[in-house]
Amino acid sequence: MENVTEKLLLEKGSPKTNKLEQIKTLNLSKMALKHGDLPVKLLSRLQSLERWDLSGNRLQELPKNLKLPALRYLDLTNNQMEDVTTLESLSSLEELKMDDNFYITISDSYKLMVLLPKLRIYNNKDVSTTASHLRYVFSDNLRTRIVTVWERSFSLPDPITAGKMSDLEKNFVNAARHQVKFGPSSVSDFTKWRVEILAKEHLRSLTQPKEDFIPKESAEAKKNYNFLAFQEETNQTGDR
Repeated sequence: MENVTEKLLLEKGSPKTNKLEQIKTLNLSKMALKHGDLPVKLLSRLQSLERWDLSGNRLQELPKNLKLPALRYLDLTNNQMEDVTTLESLSSLEELKMDDNFYITISDSYKLMVLLPKLRIYNNKDVSTTASHLRYVFSDNLRTRIVTVWERSFSLPDPITAGKMSDLEKNFVNAARHQVKFGPSSVSDFTKWRVEILAKEHLRSLTQPKEDFIPKESAEAKKNYNFLAFQEETNQTGDR
């Protein structure tokens, strides 16, 4: 295995250049790379990188907080990936390959569709509709159930202190994870993961001024959500 150095990146990247900042395509496949072999500080200089091939390595996760704003395509085929949440910082990804990663479950695939807001192609399949459904319709159903848990059993402390809020968050999240049931059992890990995130968001929304609490959904996302919600409602009506 070669060390990942500036020299190696320049050799493996294209177009041929003497500046990492100008590389657009990078092939680091079949190099037996592990998580610790990827230096974040060095790789973060690849600000123009659009396509990255990391297939055929031994990666269990990617380095956290690796920001590559131009990256649109990532190939992680045939690795040992376990923790997909480390891909969250690659927010511009549109196409991702994760085939032949033994530990990746359906729940992991769903997590990726939520974490990567621009993801359209996953393992060579168009997942745009599924991803939008998970981000908005599925999540909205969970929010409704989470609010019910809150209103039934919880309230803000008076006075509000850091210690009390920490205990409240722990208890509320734990209750929501156990009480909110939605979707098939095959994705229960994804559901619990999403419930934890949304429960924390709900608690923050209660303690932050409305003008300071900025939801993640963009205007375009809202349009997708409304369209899909209408579709789902129409389908349910047709099934009756």
